[in-house]
Amino acid sequence: MSDQQKNTFPANDLFADIATSLPLLGRDGISAPLLTPRSGRVLPLQPGEQASSSRPHADRIRTTEDLEQALAAERQWAKTYLRDLTPELSSKRSAIVFENCDWRVASAQDQVDLPAAMRGEGEWESVAIPHYGPPLGKAVTFYRTSFDLTDELAAKEAIALCFKAVDYICKPYLNGVCLGTHEGIFEAFEFDITNLVRPTGNVLVIQVENDLSMLGEAMSEGPADGDKSYAATGLGYDDPELGWHHCPAGMGIWQPFRIEGRSSMIVSDVFVDPADSLDEVRLQTTIQSFRNQHAEVAKLSISIYGQNFEATVCEDHLFEPTTHSVAGFGDLDKELEGNVSLLMGPGLNTVECTLPIPNPKIWSPDAPHLYQVQLKLIDAEGKILDCVQQQFGMRIFTQDEHSKPKGKFTLNGKQIRLRGANTMGNLDMCVFRGDSEQLIDDILLARLTNMNFLRLTQHPVQKEIYELCDRLGMMLQTDLPLFGSVRKNQLYECVRQAGAMEHLVRPHASNILVSFINEPFPNGRGRPHRFLSREQMATFLVMAADAVHFENPRRVIKAVDGDYDPPAPYGMPDNHCYCGWYIGHGIDLGKVHAGHWLPVKDGWHFGCGEFGAEGLDSYPVMQANYPEKWDLGEADAHWDPGVIPQAQSKNFHYLWYSTPETVAEWVEASQKHQAWSNRIMAEAFRLMDGMNTFAIHLFIDAWPAGWMKAIMDVDRVPKQSWFSYRHALAPLAVFLRSDRTAGFAGETLPIEVWVANDFDQAQQDLSLHYEISCDGQVLSGGVSEARVEACKPTSQGRLELTLPALAQRSTLEVAVSLVDSSGRALHDASLQLAVFPVEATQTESPTKVFVVAAEGPEEAGLIANFLESFEGPFEPVEQLADADSILVTDTKALERQRGDIEAAVQAGASALVLRLAPGEYTFGGSPVLVRKAGMGPRHFVSCQT
Repeated sequence: MSDQQKNTFPANDLFADIATSLPLLGRDGISAPLLTPRSGRVLPLQPGEQASSSRPHADRIRTTEDLEQALAAERQWAKTYLRDLTPELSSKRSAIVFENCDWRVASAQDQVDLPAAMRGEGEWESVAIPHYGPPLGKAVTFYRTSFDLTDELAAKEAIALCFKAVDYICKPYLNGVCLGTHEGIFEAFEFDITNLVRPTGNVLVIQVENDLSMLGEAMSEGPADGDKSYAATGLGYDDPELGWHHCPAGMGIWQPFRIEGRSSMIVSDVFVDPADSLDEVRLQTTIQSFRNQHAEVAKLSISIYGQNFEATVCEDHLFEPTTHSVAGFGDLDKELEGNVSLLMGPGLNTVECTLPIPNPKIWSPDAPHLYQVQLKLIDAEGKILDCVQQQFGMRIFTQDEHSKPKGKFTLNGKQIRLRGANTMGNLDMCVFRGDSEQLIDDILLARLTNMNFLRLTQHPVQKEIYELCDRLGMMLQTDLPLFGSVRKNQLYECVRQAGAMEHLVRPHASNILVSFINEPFPNGRGRPHRFLSREQMATFLVMAADAVHFENPRRVIKAVDGDYDPPAPYGMPDNHCYCGWYIGHGIDLGKVHAGHWLPVKDGWHFGCGEFGAEGLDSYPVMQANYPEKWDLGEADAHWDPGVIPQAQSKNFHYLWYSTPETVAEWVEASQKHQAWSNRIMAEAFRLMDGMNTFAIHLFIDAWPAGWMKAIMDVDRVPKQSWFSYRHALAPLAVFLRSDRTAGFAGETLPIEVWVANDFDQAQQDLSLHYEISCDGQVLSGGVSEARVEACKPTSQGRLELTLPALAQRSTLEVAVSLVDSSGRALHDASLQLAVFPVEATQTESPTKVFVVAAEGPEEAGLIANFLESFEGPFEPVEQLADADSILVTDTKALERQRGDIEAAVQAGASALVLRLAPGEYTFGGSPVLVRKAGMGPRHFVSCQT
């Protein structure tokens, strides 16, 4: 890649800026959801080793070796649903598929001499198709190839140039003639070249234009933005500085293209829509005619088979499109009776029929049964013009806007909650590279993580992904590629693309949701002269929903994923929350742990479309892939992760953990924090009755050092967080929750016990087996009946845990198993508490305390908390010189009596100084720098410093 083809990210961190600069705005119609009710039941604890000390343990994937074994078993399961048992259908079409092209970036000379590119002038390089990468921003590239028609192609009545998808604006020229223009990233399109193509010597030049994205984040200088409908994720490309992070809005012919010969009429689209009753389907077929002068008769021979199971629903059912005659415009003077045939005119014609599916095999994630419809298009003389096939699943996915709260999801009539992850390129790259085995494995790995859906984040993907998710039972949410804002002049184009997105995904049983925009900003991103205002954004969301429902009236829509200016006018509320990484993002992590959530649309269920934290790649991935200039060295060598472009660990680890030294220490510390924070949030979400969809950011990284919030690296090696997230997503799971992680001997701590059930029925005959142990010795335990309601979390009560008297600091483990009637553990959980001994008071003399404070309620609260921290007796004193301990509440209080405070400390007193203003200070001859905390207040201090 040449230097002029590269662009660089700005030095600042766009995503951190979003997290800090967009507070949730208070608007009418939103409020904080109610806490999930807590049971007042105290669970019985018996001291000593009980029968409960033989608490059964649930099976769990604990190592990469366990995962490999589970994946092997999952591959065996998948074989049943990957089968194709349908009769072979012969195609009536022929094609030339282009695997390579010459390619170059357009020069300034090309702007005034475009025919030069047509003639092949300039310096070209050969590239494989599909092809994707730089240049970024406003740019033009050319692809050039030549071809001759085969005899079979030349004999066809119609010939088309067909693209599966091009990013972003495509202008093909055949033999010097411009065929047209297409804008967009993800949809298929074609051009009729019947009258332009020659038997031999054809020259095809495809001009592909890029633009600045509406978000504009890939540019190196200023707030530049353009008209490109692109969010913040694409395929990425093999460039460690830019492409691995796959945020830059690259360009290219990223899906295959071909020359296709066909009959004068073809079936260009098939959509099979199951009825609510799931015993019949509506078959919508688009017939495309290349006859320019007249309309003609067309019939369909329809066969429906089981695709991955043995079944013949119907075979060679003949359907002739007709309509019932109605006297009206153009036929007022005619006497018409009964039905009349519909003739297929030039261009596109859409016809519908309804067919029964007796005793249907239902599609579900656990049993993704698929049917296949095969169509033969027949003309008036009985000649077969075209043959096509389309797989489909019998399933109905709905969102109830009349439930309490609104927004309950149902699949085939049963309530369901969505648990999943964001994807950003790994699936796309499998198809791009032609690696279908890895694509299958990636979907199976999602299943093994206990996920039931994936969010195709901000980027519709290739058809092959949807088809394999159909086959393997993985539900999908597809996003329109918009982030933050929409350019005013692109309103209608974005509405058009919303309809095109639905057209892409509607045939697929796997795709259950669509979304229109990621994290919309208030006030047109501060530039309402360029971007839609919030009121105009509301209009866009309704228009986009209308476009989607025109294509598919049944589609469930989550209009906004991660709303920074709620409430959205359409669909369920959703927030993104990274408070386990960006401190205070949306809500405090401690509040999430306690069951609280952000304000959401009144009366609705809600979702969290993104949450997560960064965990660095494993050392083997670094060693095998990172470039030498990143100065990796050995695992025990000193290292700074700031060398990784776009990595956040260097800047953000200060919020959570002490600075590691070596590569191995960085990997361990970052992955440990990622696992901890993701577990806290995932378990909290499972215990929120209103939370009916959430997705971790991110599942599998598409590149080394890409989005390291991924919980599985590019080599599909799980990070620590993968194991904890999988455990938290078990459909039937038991959880322990405490607001404390430590206590002193003799204290009594309440430990909440919960069961979360994602199944649509209550669970009977289950029990809780729990125990408290220290250093391998069981101190107490018990057994209680579990009360498990349908498709919701249920509080089981609490354990009142009295911390034992110990001679030294120890770790106490509280563990619980959810056990069925046969004694088998279905799920288990544990938490560790640090227990500190209470030291004997050496003297009965009270500690003398002096407080240097400003006035006000905050100071009073600080003082009260400080005084409560004393274990022994204390007494306030009125003279600072008499104090053993001094509390200073703020900078002004310190400066008011600084000299006296320092003198008292030198004489042996201790001083605690709180809430110092940012600045440089000297205490006891040592310099102290106080900096303003970015983001929210800190929860942790570094023991190292």
